[in-house]
Amino acid sequence: MVGHLAIRAITGTVPATASEVLLRRLREELGVTGCLITDALNMGGAIAGGDVSAVLKAGMDLALMPRDPEDALASVTRAVESGQLSEARVRDAAEYVHSLKQRSGLPAGMLVDPEQVSEEVGTEAAAGLADGGGASAGGKCTLLTWH
Repeated sequence: MVGHLAIRAITGTVPATASEVLLRRLREELGVTGCLITDALNMGGAIAGGDVSAVLKAGMDLALMPRDPEDALASVTRAVESGQLSEARVRDAAEYVHSLKQRSGLPAGMLVDPEQVSEEVGTEAAAGLADGGGASAGGKCTLLTWH
């Protein structure tokens, strides 16, 4: 999970979740091959209102808790239509998240209602993912997608 910290020497004033430079360094220099997940985009330190298209463009695979999921989807659609975000990048991130769900036994189209998160977190499928289905460099990745 990548936080919204700005690391002046690397990202300048851009939060780490939206820094192409930092995310490229994670992949290329540190060898991170796991799922890159944003910290909650509804937090105060997130980039401009938690712009999902910006974090996907930077290289994040999963945008966690956008303030308004419908706006998030619309921003990604607008970014693709305007050429600011490639459809291939969106497809790559979606396929990566889909593969994590498949390996962990979670249904591909699983949406978790925020009111039901506590029930879903305790499921066998979610536990299997937390135990390594989405492991990254030394960490673990719990994957839930909600609407």
